[in-house]
Amino acid sequence: MLQEGLTIVVCSNRLEKIENYVIPSIIALQGNYKTLILLDSKTKHVDFAFLQEVATHKNVEVIASTESGLSNLRNFALRYCTTKYIVFTDDDVTWEAHALRAVENKLQEGIEIVGLPLKTPSEDYLKKWFITENQYHYMGIHARSNINSIWGACMAFNLEFIRKNHFVFPVNLGRQGNIFLNGEDTTFIGDLKKAGAQSYLLREMPMVHHVEKSRLVFKIFARRVYWQGITESVRYNIKKGIIKEFKRNFAVLTPKSFFVGILWFSIFLAGGIDGFVFRKSYRCAHISHEK
Repeated sequence: MLQEGLTIVVCSNRLEKIENYVIPSIIALQGNYKTLILLDSKTKHVDFAFLQEVATHKNVEVIASTESGLSNLRNFALRYCTTKYIVFTDDDVTWEAHALRAVENKLQEGIEIVGLPLKTPSEDYLKKWFITENQYHYMGIHARSNINSIWGACMAFNLEFIRKNHFVFPVNLGRQGNIFLNGEDTTFIGDLKKAGAQSYLLREMPMVHHVEKSRLVFKIFARRVYWQGITESVRYNIKKGIIKEFKRNFAVLTPKSFFVGILWFSIFLAGGIDGFVFRKSYRCAHISHEK
């Protein structure tokens, strides 16, 4: 029997992000919510003294997990948590008590999936020649074209509904070494919706997503878009994925956004085409590993 309340879950392999963003958020909450920090087994240079210090904060638990991969960590949290509601947040998102109260209230109303909009720390944070607001979704930032989307950087659930229906995050998606697949969060949410779950985005409660500056380098950004195409192919969602990415990349039209949209939509399509070959080899590798 799950207890009333909300547990915040942070899955991470970056101690510096925990120090810079998670701990200040924990201090601001003053122990009013349970917080579970799950460290990936491949976390480098684990400072156990630092982890013990983090765990001294009220209602905070830190686990150096034997699991690796975001989906595996999230699935562990689904099994481990004891509260009726659970919210997953990235280690580079800062959260506030009033927003979490709003999330919990909405879940208590009977909504099974609740999200919070994600914004940048400042207006010029994403100011790059190769980025317009039509590409914000590639970095987990909300814009006019994707304002109703709920993403893994900040998503909350009714855990009773998940356990009752035996849902888990797909482990074949998500970054694994040099494989930059994604979409485990949206696939999970989509599966819940198919089972009758209702979703709601609290538009008036934006959270700050401190996107790493390294992700705003052209080469890194291009890799992200390319792997988005591969992901849609692996998910057997290439047709819907093409329509979705086309609408997003050309949602707001100006001379600049049009040409930038052509650039990224072309790279996405290249990934989608290569994804057909990748899907077969990736599936064979997984079958071999499972045996």
